[in-house]
Amino acid sequence: MSSLAVTEYNGQNVVDSRLIAEELGIEHSSFIKTIKKYADDLRTFGHLGFEIGTVQNSVGARNEQVFCYLNEDQATFVMTLSRNTEKVVNCKKRLVEAFSKAKKVITSQGDRIRELELELELRKVEQKLLDTRNTIVQTCPEPIQQRILGYQVIKETEIIERHVTPEGTFDGVGITYLQKRYGFKTTKQTWDFLERIGYGRESGKWETSLAAVERMQLPREALDRIDEFFPSATRQRFLGEIF
Repeated sequence: MSSLAVTEYNGQNVVDSRLIAEELGIEHSSFIKTIKKYADDLRTFGHLGFEIGTVQNSVGARNEQVFCYLNEDQATFVMTLSRNTEKVVNCKKRLVEAFSKAKKVITSQGDRIRELELELELRKVEQKLLDTRNTIVQTCPEPIQQRILGYQVIKETEIIERHVTPEGTFDGVGITYLQKRYGFKTTKQTWDFLERIGYGRESGKWETSLAAVERMQLPREALDRIDEFFPSATRQRFLGEIF
């Protein structure tokens, strides 16, 4: 039994006329004559792909042979021109099965291609997110990384700086601590930032305590408010937004 394999030709599924002739048990030369006779009718179903191949005769010589690729409609039409013998009926059945199988394979391949395309797009998005995360980790202080990246921040009540003064105990932070907390290189940069958000030297939010020397301190409860401003300022610094 021959194999009615469906192949691709000019972007469509086709079957070789030589395989159909073999399936029908007739000479290919006779079958190709029928195709040429009804060529105009067959072209109404699409391009009729005549090709030239070679065939080896009984004495070993190789001769040219004209054959044709038929699409599903063309192959079906040609089969209607033949009387319904057992071989013709079997050939029709095998043609239907071959084209049906080819369609399923193509559909499956198309679904897989679309799946791979979506997976590729997902990988690109994941890489962009990873690049952004790495930029944040490399450029932002840890408290700001937690805010931007959405990590859960567990706040603990802690004594940051405690000073005993003649008036009592004062719990607050100095400019050096704020510089380290927010990752500024100098205290001047820290003061400039605080000035912009309303926590500058003359803002009235700082308190003076007496230690060995007089020093300005900011109450610890003010840190939460400054933390709210700092992510915005950080984005402006790295993304070029206007403050």
